[in-house]
Amino acid sequence: MDEIFRKSPEKYDIIISSAMDLQLKLVNDGYAKKINQIDHPNWAKWRQSLFAFTIEPAAIVLNKKAFKNIAIPKTRQDLIKELRSRSTFFRNKIGTYDVRKSGLGYLFATQDARTSETFWRLMEVMGGLGTKLYCCSGDMIDDLVSGKIAVAYNVLGSYAEARKKKSDEIEIILPADFPTNMMRTALVSNSSSRVKTSETFIRHLLNTQTEKNNDKTHSLPPLFLKPGQQTIILEPALMTYLDKLKRKTFIKEWERAIIQ
Repeated sequence: MDEIFRKSPEKYDIIISSAMDLQLKLVNDGYAKKINQIDHPNWAKWRQSLFAFTIEPAAIVLNKKAFKNIAIPKTRQDLIKELRSRSTFFRNKIGTYDVRKSGLGYLFATQDARTSETFWRLMEVMGGLGTKLYCCSGDMIDDLVSGKIAVAYNVLGSYAEARKKKSDEIEIILPADFPTNMMRTALVSNSSSRVKTSETFIRHLLNTQTEKNNDKTHSLPPLFLKPGQQTIILEPALMTYLDKLKRKTFIKEWERAIIQ
């Protein structure tokens, strides 16, 4: 989506994405319009041009039947232990994002790698078991429900929660070692031909997403930080892994681990 927008920014009014790093770079590259007089938390906006409106976790999602007689992992280290001890069972039954194709998958992977070396150990174990790569959370969840895979790593938690309401086939785990939460963001294109309408939409979206009764009246996760909860921050450091050389190096290391 980022590449499509950059080629023809005049065709779009509003850009909404879960790829926080790419959104931040759009602002820094001059593609976003500044919107004044919006009362929004400082930690949930950038340069008065990019505005977060949800907080959503990355989750480990399991097929319940597959884990009927297996201990439910609470951390990434727990997952590594189970995958190693039951390698035959889990072979070709694991899924995760293809970070070469998914902006959100790349964001989650780079943030995990910045936080702990456990990420790379997990990638190596998953790679040795023939992990399937996906572009989207929805496709991973479909294969979990059908039983094609038994575990999916770094699935967008809000999508998993929505599917769980329709199907009781999955179990959602928010890792206790280091949870990863992202914020979905929106911006108005600097080339928009409907600026006032776009700004009105952004204001309405932010007002709706910060209402205290949001979780009861709206389908999107609200923009609330629970006590002790942290999220990926809108800051320049987010763009570190968008540097061409750093991205190339990261993807090469990821490919060596996950594609064996």
